[in-house]
Amino acid sequence: MLVPASMTPDNEVRQARLRDVLQQVVKPARWPRTRQVAITARHLHGEPAPYAEAVAGTFEPFAVGDRWGPDWDTTWFHVEGEVPAEWAGNDVALVVHLGYDGGTGFGAEGLVWVDGEPWQGISPHHREIPLAGPAQGREQVDLFIEAAANPPAPALDPGPMLLADHGGEPQLELRRCHLAVVDREVEALVRDWLLVDELAEASGDAERVDRMLEAIERAAQAIDPSDVAATAHRARAELDEIIGAAGSKPRHTLLAAGNSHLDTAWLWPLRETRRKAARTFSNAVTLLDEHPDYTFAASQAQQFAWVKEDYPALWTRVQAAVAEGRFDLVGSMWVEADCNLPSGESLVRQIVHGKRFFRNELGIDTPGLWLPDVFGYPASLPQILAAAGIDWFLTQKISWNDTNRFPHHTFWWEGIDGTRVFTHFPPADTYCGELSVAELLHAERNFSHSDVRRQSIHLYGHGDGGGGPTVDMIERARRVADIDGLPRVESVTASKALERLLDEGDPAELPVWVGELYLELHRGTYTTHGAVKKANRRLELALRDAEFWSLEARLLAGRAVPAAEIDQAWKTLLLHQFHDIIPGSSIHWVYEDTK
Repeated sequence: MLVPASMTPDNEVRQARLRDVLQQVVKPARWPRTRQVAITARHLHGEPAPYAEAVAGTFEPFAVGDRWGPDWDTTWFHVEGEVPAEWAGNDVALVVHLGYDGGTGFGAEGLVWVDGEPWQGISPHHREIPLAGPAQGREQVDLFIEAAANPPAPALDPGPMLLADHGGEPQLELRRCHLAVVDREVEALVRDWLLVDELAEASGDAERVDRMLEAIERAAQAIDPSDVAATAHRARAELDEIIGAAGSKPRHTLLAAGNSHLDTAWLWPLRETRRKAARTFSNAVTLLDEHPDYTFAASQAQQFAWVKEDYPALWTRVQAAVAEGRFDLVGSMWVEADCNLPSGESLVRQIVHGKRFFRNELGIDTPGLWLPDVFGYPASLPQILAAAGIDWFLTQKISWNDTNRFPHHTFWWEGIDGTRVFTHFPPADTYCGELSVAELLHAERNFSHSDVRRQSIHLYGHGDGGGGPTVDMIERARRVADIDGLPRVESVTASKALERLLDEGDPAELPVWVGELYLELHRGTYTTHGAVKKANRRLELALRDAEFWSLEARLLAGRAVPAAEIDQAWKTLLLHQFHDIIPGSSIHWVYEDTK
């Protein structure tokens, strides 16, 4: 990281010393009391088993520190315990570390099952499962964790390791699984401290840096190391000078929307995406239950269909959250499809099947097209979107260009027939934001239309491998809503954010981009896996012929049209047009399935 000129060597030393206090004194006090639990395990080789089958088998004793997880296998952990009576009145959680420290969604993950229902995903950034808040004491803990030993892979060089091979030696160690009292005041102090530290790191004003570091020093001095919990509130008060200082007005507003981009296949096979969808959606609805001001957006109808089919109890929770307007549907396609290789008819079918599912199953007519990670967009797409009644288009990918910086963030995209669609590129240049100070400042400085527009979208939440936002991100959104030196941050649904952008200012003032949105990256994918690309075209033609001759047979001979079979065939083809499948950017296992 580049150090701002205002961060003098003396200040760097101060900041490093204060970070040591945070790490060594404050953070450990977040879980002041812990209690072990009883753990048993059942190791399943090969393909995953459904809950009822998995938990009906024989479980063997297991302990923290034991190894589990040959590549692609599944271990079911049975966790039993009791909340101590003396913990009454405290928030209590189960803390789990499956043994993987990488990014969420790119290695070992788990799904917590409570009373036979999926409850919450576990990942490197989702390790705390709330159990009671506050506890009454003596609550019984009895749950299962479906842990997936997905091997991490270098995204740019997956190599031969990620075939459909199981077995080998266990690759993971269960590092932590215990009950813990969660001290919410210490937790809040950690979040405040980290925010002020980031503000100091990013500031270009020496006087402001001094003031921020002095506030952290006062907070550190206010802490009694022998009783951090009792002095945390006093330490937080020293940081209020910085966090409570409102910014000037008017200034840029970031409309923050929680989301989780989940690649329908990439460094994992389709069968794993079905489980990832459950982990991500269960995280989302659990956080929605716990945080009334939080909202979450998801886009791909196929993933919702899998959840409906595989996890009926979770599906009921999703339906309720959608009905409340807080689980936001932003998709309109069956999957987030590649837009260059499929035919125009396939792009139409992506939208027809996507919008139909969301309308019929969840009662929502999705108004926009949400493709943050697709590898470029043809000039025919605005015409298709207009015909489908789609009002807006969002992507992030063009910011990845390797040569020419795209000049606009909010603009009209004009297609080959003159049709225009309102388009937005979030200026943070990521759809997996964490609401860091550096991200927020980059978004504000990078925004290309600040002279006529003062709002843009900021997407936050762990993505690509799924997972979504964390409690830390939700709390960060509250803290950065109005702080001097940062843009304003307003938490809204993604759909509402696009409505706000559409309504802001004079539409005639927006620039117009005519023609293809070409991505100057990933271009080699269009020459890989030629057999898959050829088969896609043959199937597109075969489905056209099947529909034509079925209709002809009905008109001429009164034969029944096999509509259900054709519908399912289209959905299968649309699934494999996902933007990491048909271009050729996934692991070998994916192409075994696709063929």
